[in-house]
Amino acid sequence: MRQHFIRLGKQTAVYGLGAVAAQLLGIITLPIYARVFAPSEYGVIEVLTVGLSVLAIVVDFGLNSAAQRSYFDYTEDNFEERRVVLSTSIGSSMSIALLLAAGVAAASDPIAAWLFGSDRYGTAVLLVAACVPAGTLASLTQEVMRLRFQPWRYLTVSLIAGGLGTTLALTFVLAFGWGVNGVFAGTLAGSVAAAGYALSVAHPYIGRRISLAELRVMLAFGLPLIPVAIAMWMLQFIDRILLTKLGSLDDVGQYAVANRLSFAMLLFVSAFSIAYAPFMLSLHADDAETERVVRARLMTYLTAGLVVLAIVFSVFAREIIAIIAPGFDRSYQAVALVCAGTAALGFCQIPMAGISISRRTKLFAYYSTIAAVVNLGLNVLLIPAWGQVGAAAATAAGYLLLALLYYRGAQRVAPTPYATSKLIALAGLGAALMPIGLIGDDPLWLALLVKLGALVVLAIGLRIIGVIGPEEIGELRALIGRARNVRAVSA
Repeated sequence: MRQHFIRLGKQTAVYGLGAVAAQLLGIITLPIYARVFAPSEYGVIEVLTVGLSVLAIVVDFGLNSAAQRSYFDYTEDNFEERRVVLSTSIGSSMSIALLLAAGVAAASDPIAAWLFGSDRYGTAVLLVAACVPAGTLASLTQEVMRLRFQPWRYLTVSLIAGGLGTTLALTFVLAFGWGVNGVFAGTLAGSVAAAGYALSVAHPYIGRRISLAELRVMLAFGLPLIPVAIAMWMLQFIDRILLTKLGSLDDVGQYAVANRLSFAMLLFVSAFSIAYAPFMLSLHADDAETERVVRARLMTYLTAGLVVLAIVFSVFAREIIAIIAPGFDRSYQAVALVCAGTAALGFCQIPMAGISISRRTKLFAYYSTIAAVVNLGLNVLLIPAWGQVGAAAATAAGYLLLALLYYRGAQRVAPTPYATSKLIALAGLGAALMPIGLIGDDPLWLALLVKLGALVVLAIGLRIIGVIGPEEIGELRALIGRARNVRAVSA
């Protein structure tokens, strides 16, 4: 059992570096952009970033997940069949990407006028359109490395896209004064360079033709995921769009900073989900019962990690934002709700695995649509009254509902021995401690004392809940004992 956790842990760590590379660079640029751009301009960047995410969802067409599932239908001995699976997925998605990018580019000025009230940002929309095929090619060829269990090459693609893209974006913004356009010009350059490297590494594993037979299989798996992708986009990004219409671009900018503060949680979730999917499918193919037991224990560990991160960032939100983005003095108010939603999103990754294994992908569509509709209604209801806090509350409620639906559905189609009482206790601990970040900071010493006390309560709570049980403690002692023996022999 331990070797499976070690294997997944190593892959998560490396994939996490890739996620850290992109997200950490985003955090590093936050204090710079917060001083260069007004909150309304930062809101424009956020809306266009959301738009790029929407286009990526459309381009995917459910084929990425479907290709991953079809890839593991074949063994290493079926090398050519695996190559055809990848060429079918990549060729189909790139065709959609090019057509979509052309359409957005042709309508860049009207799109900008609809989003922002004028065509001032038409060039930025044009750059976003160009990012679509470049980013799609980089992402799809990078996915080949994940399926081939090549995490270091996967990391390299992330570093090229994030590092070069961010460096050039800062250069364009600070040295050339390109403003919002400079941010997306840097993104485009980084995506092109990453795609070039990824294609040079992955091309031996990619076929040269599109198989209609494989495409039909993948569409049968992937088409139900399209409404899932749309619903997930609504859950993740519709709040920003509605804030521009029911609130203001200043609200969007404040809310964007609150979301940036949850990036550490997002990179943890991203790293885990990237590593977990192929690991889970491979382990299930070898030993389905072991995979089920591993999944149950991972649920407890993942939930505990998410709760800890959510509490830390929520409790110290005011202080962190005061340092990195002092002009965004209202952002801290939404952080606890944003972190709660992010934790719920991370929780979803494990029960989704059971549904995916059973090929019941239609459940994804049902559940995500329900959560998205609830989220949309709450956004319309809460944003006019509470602004960014209302958007955060609506999104958190949507994610929490989605997590409950996924958990219930997964237990029906793929029963798993989760430690349900521990999961409920962890959620309660988070709900009790996260609002402490909203207390006033006058006097500052008292506020910090209360917040440090919250961390002590967190540590005690984790011990009482028993996240680390006797089995885990025994394994830890065994590892320490072996380490001492190695040192003794070396001496």
